Amino acid sequence: MAINGTSGDADWAVTADGSVRLAEVSVRRGIRLVHVSTDAVFSGADVHNVEAALPKPITPYGAADQKDSDLTR
Repeated sequence: MAINGTSGDADWAVTADGSVRLAEVSVRRGIRLVHVSTDAVFSGADVHNVEAALPKPITPYGAADQKDSDLTR
């Protein structure tokens, strides 16, 4: 299942909240969840991002994606 929202008001509800709900159901049912994020959590100022880079989203989707990543770890 892929969860993705378009830029706009739906970002938070779909991307952050939807992913958290999916993670909760996965835990309750013993289903492995593989979470893949995007580079939208970064500002784009750096050409190459490393695993240790701190997120700095500049779009509503990027902010929702960052929250999704934080909450589903």
